[in-house]
Amino acid sequence: MSDDLRKLKALDQIAPSGMADLGRESVHPDDLAVDRFAVAMKAKLAKKRAEGRGGWEDPEQCTGAFLSRLLVEHVEKGDPLDVGNLAMMLHQRGERISNERERYADKRRDKIAPPMPTNGGSRTRAELERAKRREGGA
Repeated sequence: MSDDLRKLKALDQIAPSGMADLGRESVHPDDLAVDRFAVAMKAKLAKKRAEGRGGWEDPEQCTGAFLSRLLVEHVEKGDPLDVGNLAMMLHQRGERISNERERYADKRRDKIAPPMPTNGGSRTRAELERAKRREGGA
């Protein structure tokens, strides 16, 4: 059983955070679903950090238009965790999802963004994308 699945099963056994004093039957299914989704989102973010991803919180390194483009592209890929994480990033920065024109207007800038910190080194977004393509990743 994967670590992520163990975490999700463990979460099913406890009340959501902030609701420990409520009986399980009084917890709305929406709250349980959001808590389980948050655990899965955190696991996915941790995995990607371990692979050297990061920098979403810095608009100089990662524009809102770039995050919006990734969000739309990941809808097509079909992974709701990626979509949720990208939506969270925009939400936490107080940004909206950019329209199509805005998403692609700064595409050149995204390729020449400053280096992003990664596991003791520093690689640009373009270098990360090239490495991802070589590995056959999405």
